[in-house]
Amino acid sequence: MKKLTFSATAALLAIGITTATLGATPASANYVESCYEQNCTVWFSHTGEIQTWHPPINARNMTFQVSGGQGGKSGGLGGRVTGTLSQIPSTLYVVVAGAGITGQSAAGGFNGGGAAGSGSNNEGSGGGSSDIRLGTSVESRIVVAGGGGGRGAGITPTASPGGGLIAAAGKDGQGQGGGGGSQTSGGYGGAANGLGTSGSAGSLLTGGKGGSSNIYGGGGGGGGYFGGGGGGSDTDTSGNDAGAGGGGSSFADPTYTTNVTHLSGVKSGHGMVMIEYQLVPLFQSVSTQTQLSNQSTVEFQIELSDPFPGFSANHIDVVGAPGTCQPGNLSGNGTSFVYTVTDCVDGEVGISIPANSIAEQGYSGPEADYLSPLVALDQTAPELSEITQNNFQLTIPITEAVVEFGFQSFTFTSDNSDCQIESISAASNEIWLANLTGCEDSSFLFSILANSVSDFAGNTGPSEQVSFEVIIPAPEAPVIQEVESSTVPQTGATSQPEPSAIAPIETAGPTPPPAIALEPEVISTPAEVATSSVIEDVELIQAPGERRQAAQAVIEATTSPQSVSSTLAWTVGLAIAGVLLLAAGLSLRRRGLSDLLVS
Repeated sequence: MKKLTFSATAALLAIGITTATLGATPASANYVESCYEQNCTVWFSHTGEIQTWHPPINARNMTFQVSGGQGGKSGGLGGRVTGTLSQIPSTLYVVVAGAGITGQSAAGGFNGGGAAGSGSNNEGSGGGSSDIRLGTSVESRIVVAGGGGGRGAGITPTASPGGGLIAAAGKDGQGQGGGGGSQTSGGYGGAANGLGTSGSAGSLLTGGKGGSSNIYGGGGGGGGYFGGGGGGSDTDTSGNDAGAGGGGSSFADPTYTTNVTHLSGVKSGHGMVMIEYQLVPLFQSVSTQTQLSNQSTVEFQIELSDPFPGFSANHIDVVGAPGTCQPGNLSGNGTSFVYTVTDCVDGEVGISIPANSIAEQGYSGPEADYLSPLVALDQTAPELSEITQNNFQLTIPITEAVVEFGFQSFTFTSDNSDCQIESISAASNEIWLANLTGCEDSSFLFSILANSVSDFAGNTGPSEQVSFEVIIPAPEAPVIQEVESSTVPQTGATSQPEPSAIAPIETAGPTPPPAIALEPEVISTPAEVATSSVIEDVELIQAPGERRQAAQAVIEATTSPQSVSSTLAWTVGLAIAGVLLLAAGLSLRRRGLSDLLVS
């Protein structure tokens, strides 16, 4: 840690390179300010003028040590007041006492010291008081340390110290010493010895003047809250001579001070004022509520330890990827502010308050760079590439990382109720896997719905529904040729005729014709013929339409290319034809030619 020390005369050079704060400093200021880490000390010395000082707006625990000036002719030492400022004003006015001097009618020390009397050119004036004020007027003093009284001419006793709520009176010679100042009035003037004049009484701030004679003049009273009285003169050359001035009183305003201690007669020479304080960082935090966004504006929160009216957007830099966002505006007041950047596109953005970039209105700093977290801007929606299948797993590639999507993000249909999506899991940030179960040899349709998947910034996609479909064709059924119902079976090269109601035909030899009984008196019905015929063939009792079908079957069978090469087919065909001819003859006999023609 480095220690920083500078004087007010170099204040303008020091602003911006230290954690201490100077503010606007008059040319007459003469103080040294030093900060080690966050602990700072300011020493104000005698200048003969009022000095203006602006405490840092982030100063805390401010204490003071105020010392009055010493009286002239090695007069009384100045008093001291220590304590704490319970309230820290934005501006303090500091007045540092001047010491009294020696000489005939010598002027009192700066800030209230009483003038010396005259007579021998060996009289001492009173020391001035030191104080801290809220303004330039005497009535605005909040801390005062009284000055010591000046010694009278001639042989004089010990000087009278300044300070204390009621200051010490001046020591008597042959002339009387002046009274000490109090909290309500100045000290009385000391009476003269002989024909000289007495000292004058002290008043608010100012010590009384010492008496004068043609031999020994009295000492001046010390300045203070109320000044001490001047010492009386002496015209007797024997013994002790003129009286000393009384000390000036000290004061601390309880409205602004605490832990006050008053000391008398501790400071020699000019007075001094020392102020100590601790700095707390003005900028407590620079933050943002999110580090990932899909919005075109981003807000950053800035918290201060104290109100800073001079804080503006000009103190803030936009950092991150160039062009991501445009500088915005600063809103808020007191200790809480919001800085908003606008017109954002994809990229990263943050804000910075650089170290030592501010030097105005009682503040110089900050002591270090203040950076916000970077915010990632993502306004691009996730999209899906082509879905592929590997065995029982669908691979779903996505253009960016997305939050886990569930079953509400897709639809799945299949011709097999056992075919289902068992689970969906992430293989990587940009690859998701859908695990299938029960989908062997099954058709299915898998679709991811539009805008059903969200990335981590809140963008939703895909812009359109994406589907993957598997179609398993149904097996071809065997072609079966339909054949009209018939009692005559189709025949082929290798097939055997199906059993039918037709009696089997022997192929070993010709079939003898059936015996026909001629009974002209009775014409039997087709049913009777069927029962009485030696050949019991169902063709004889078939309806005419059925017989035509049977005949057609015979024709088809005999004209088939397959049956041409089959001897068995020819044999069966000829046998059936013979049966039909026999049946036709019987019908002609029994029904007559006209019935046959109609049939």
